[in-house]
Amino acid sequence: AEYSHNTLVVNKGMGIALFPVVIMAQYLPHNLVPVVLIIGILVFVIAFILKSFRGYQIIIRKDVLIFYLILYLCTLEILPLLLGYKFVTSLI
Repeated sequence: AEYSHNTLVVNKGMGIALFPVVIMAQYLPHNLVPVVLIIGILVFVIAFILKSFRGYQIIIRKDVLIFYLILYLCTLEILPLLLGYKFVTSLI
């Protein structure tokens, strides 16, 4: 429950931070759009790292076995990235 709450807070903050990025990407000149999109990607990566770090802290504090930590990292954090990478590379 604590991890779900922290994830919700980070996702809401990320949404608030990415909203201006989306608006700026639509209305800025085309030569500035890549800069804005890089800023958006950085916000997303920072939020992802923050969620992962916070999940790790919660798992360690709750005395969860290391096996469950590895299982959590593989299934909820790394697997979606690998599936997304595979999907993107299949489109190219």
